Amino acid sequence: MPLKWVTPPGADGGIDIRATFTDGHGVKRPVGVQVKRQIKDVGGPLVRNLRGSLQAKAKGMFYSTGGFNQGAIKEAEQGDKPGGMIELIDGPTLGTQLSKAGIRVGHATGEFECPHDGA
Repeated sequence: MPLKWVTPPGADGGIDIRATFTDGHGVKRPVGVQVKRQIKDVGGPLVRNLRGSLQAKAKGMFYSTGGFNQGAIKEAEQGDKPGGMIELIDGPTLGTQLSKAGIRVGHATGEFECPHDGA
């Protein structure tokens, strides 16, 4: 999924990353991603805010190191709403995805190292 842009820290309208996803058939779809690095789990209102910030026909993804409560899961599963189902990714799942991509994560600091960044 090629990265289009990452919003600067601060008020971002509910979208931290905007990207374009191309499926196996060559169909492109905008993606809006919200990221929360926190201990507390994310609730339904934040997932609802992400949904409301998505462009038409965009896919929504929400990463949270603190996980998600039942309200967030229920909101994310409402595929009949604009944006369809929102994909929720918790901390352990994110760690696994980064590891599979060859990105080392420092669990104590939260820092990461990507061997593909040209450094």
